[in-house]
Amino acid sequence: MIIISVWERGLFKNMFKKNFTLSNFLTITRILLTPSIVSQIIKQAWNSAGILFFIAALTDVFDGICARFLNQRTVMGSYLDPLADKILILSCYCACALSGIHIPWWFIVFMIIKEFLLVIGALCAKLWGYDFTINPTMLGKIMMAVQSIFLAILFISLIMHSTSSFILTSFLWIILIGAVISCAHYYFLGIMGIWI
Repeated sequence: MIIISVWERGLFKNMFKKNFTLSNFLTITRILLTPSIVSQIIKQAWNSAGILFFIAALTDVFDGICARFLNQRTVMGSYLDPLADKILILSCYCACALSGIHIPWWFIVFMIIKEFLLVIGALCAKLWGYDFTINPTMLGKIMMAVQSIFLAILFISLIMHSTSSFILTSFLWIILIGAVISCAHYYFLGIMGIWI
């Protein structure tokens, strides 16, 4: 009865309408596609995995366009979009490693630790009373694009049976170095935001 009463007052209804945007729908679609991509990687069905990953990458592009140009930015979207990116990328890394495809486990552990440090930093900032919103930096966006390109090249290489070890290894090191710089950059912005 209480839930119905609240709904009738429009609280839940307004919250639903505010957050159920095309941008958030695309973001949720990216999350829902991830298990299917992982399944196809483990089966080593590279054509299917590559197509599904391409669709997921397109949702990342278009949810940003919708949020920016259709004025569909929401608090839910600001949390959901980076979460969807991390779920997709890290899941693909783990699935490739399980399939013995070019991505070493130490690389995955490193990337998980980096994400863990960012979460710890955000929690510490909250505990210190620093109010902030999640706004990805240009460097963070670039690194996400680099990781998507890396996985796209990996899938194309596997489909064409012509894996270039040098190119893929180069991408891994670029991602590693970029991850360190990106993490340090976020910490720098957080510390500056607390002190200023």
